Amino acid sequence: MVRLQVGDFEAWKQVYDRFADMRREQGVVSSMVFRDPGDPHAAWVVHHFPTAEGAQAFARSADLQEAMRQSGVFNHQIWLLQEVERFTY
Repeated sequence: MVRLQVGDFEAWKQVYDRFADMRREQGVVSSMVFRDPGDPHAAWVVHHFPTAEGAQAFARSADLQEAMRQSGVFNHQIWLLQEVERFTY
């Protein structure tokens, strides 16, 4: 899970979308993007990986750093979490 501070959400999202192939190549199998309705500069992204090692490698990758640089991210925090359970209602 990543919390991002971006200069312009729409501009960030355009760059995020351009890097879809890179995410797939780096092992991302699904993702979710969230906006904070109270903060126009905040975005949350959840990427799912088959392994914790894949998630760690992606978090350290130069490709990710370049994508964040190009998209106007000026601050971010990354949490590597292991899914324990999921419910669908």
